Amino acid sequence: MDVSLIADRRGDESLNAFIYNEEKTLLWLQTKLERLIAVLKEKNINTSKTVAISANFVKNEDDEDSGVNYMRYAYGMLLDYIPEALATKLAEFIKLPPEPEKSNKRKEIVSPARPNGKKSKVDEEEEDNYEAKSSVPKQDKKTPSAKEQALAKAAKGTKSISSFFKKK
Repeated sequence: MDVSLIADRRGDESLNAFIYNEEKTLLWLQTKLERLIAVLKEKNINTSKTVAISANFVKNEDDEDSGVNYMRYAYGMLLDYIPEALATKLAEFIKLPPEPEKSNKRKEIVSPARPNGKKSKVDEEEEDNYEAKSSVPKQDKKTPSAKEQALAKAAKGTKSISSFFKKK
């Protein structure tokens, strides 16, 4: 990469001193973004977030709308590689429209205090009772069956398999 694409030269050429130029950087990132969009369109990559589409399905879309989708997708790919401050400046520079908010007609926002959205009518005493009842009952030890006893007797005095892998 040529540093002069994102910075201005200062001083002698033999000195190789550069100073960062934000405008040059944004122009360079814009060209990279445009190249990325061209590759995405060439490869026919689906950029819509709304639905899954099979490979043989053809959807008619407005060119402007798909162009914005491609721009958002490519911008998202670039975000992984550039600092957040530069990413916000790039979004302003390329005039990336804000993502439209989805209308949730049937979905309501649920508060974290009430996960199911309903108010509970439980008294504190009942909560204590539930805690007392929820303790795990102790299980009685079962006496081993005759088959298990025979296996235990046969295994008595034999080495465990891990003993074969120990250092000597």
